Amino acid sequence: MAQVCSNCGKQLGDRSKFCPQCGTQTIPGSAGVGGPVRVADAGEAAIDLGAAPVAAAPARRIVVVNRKSSAALGEPADFGQRLGAFLFDLLLFVIILMLATFVLSSFSKKSIVSSNLMLGTFYLVAFLLFTLNFVLLAAHGGQTVGKRLVGIRVIREDGEPVSVVSVLLRHCVGYTVSALGAFLGFVWVIWDAKHQGWHDKIARTIVVLER
Repeated sequence: MAQVCSNCGKQLGDRSKFCPQCGTQTIPGSAGVGGPVRVADAGEAAIDLGAAPVAAAPARRIVVVNRKSSAALGEPADFGQRLGAFLFDLLLFVIILMLATFVLSSFSKKSIVSSNLMLGTFYLVAFLLFTLNFVLLAAHGGQTVGKRLVGIRVIREDGEPVSVVSVLLRHCVGYTVSALGAFLGFVWVIWDAKHQGWHDKIARTIVVLER
């Protein structure tokens, strides 16, 4: 069947690709798709009538999160290392209190429980020892005497050094909570993903090996 130019109506041959009269290009089977495509003359802008407009790709927003990795924070201390440090602190605590008891008993020639003054002095020594080791030393570098001997350190979850507030929250409030339920809060370190006890979660701290 002979083709007819859709632009000027001139009859074309079966194999004609261009109309000899108007120059319109005829593509077989393309009338239903986009119609004939006219070849642009010299100096005339070429326009693709069959091409669909391409939507511009949406701009991608890249957000950079500056967060320290666990490797940068240090290797977490395991339960055995933390227990060893606590036992060192406990041993130091017992030794000093025993020395204080011996000195008080030597001066009064009586048992410390027989005098309210001596008993109050004993409690004062215990309080000062706890404050020195678990507050002042711990806040200054994150290490008690026991942790320094074992080689571990307490830091915040973001990698920054602990403050006095963090240490008070960890050792005064957190230790009390962790001691509940047969010291379950201390044993929690064994299976916790971050090796944190309840006192660590309360104060937002972690214990790592000293570098």
